[in-house]
Amino acid sequence: MHTVKPVDIALTVICAQETGAIVTAEEHSIIGGSGGAIAEIIVRECPVPVEMIGIADQFTETSIDFDELLDHYGMAVKDIVKAAKKAINRKKHLSD
Repeated sequence: MHTVKPVDIALTVICAQETGAIVTAEEHSIIGGSGGAIAEIIVRECPVPVEMIGIADQFTETSIDFDELLDHYGMAVKDIVKAAKKAINRKKHLSD
């Protein structure tokens, strides 16, 4: 999704139903971002594990290059993969 608002509720629910878990990734704060908006929908409509990738509640630096910023704030590809594995693990534990 390219915007926080409006959020595509129907698509979010379909994705949650099809996958059983959701991972959001955004290049800004997770507070008030798309991860929170998606989580609000998931809680109401189709509760599944949700992991959010983004900048925690902190001030950021801009003096390093983009890839270094992604690594520094835990938003690189490896971090997204880690979050996906965590969501899948949580999904498995819910079905046990």
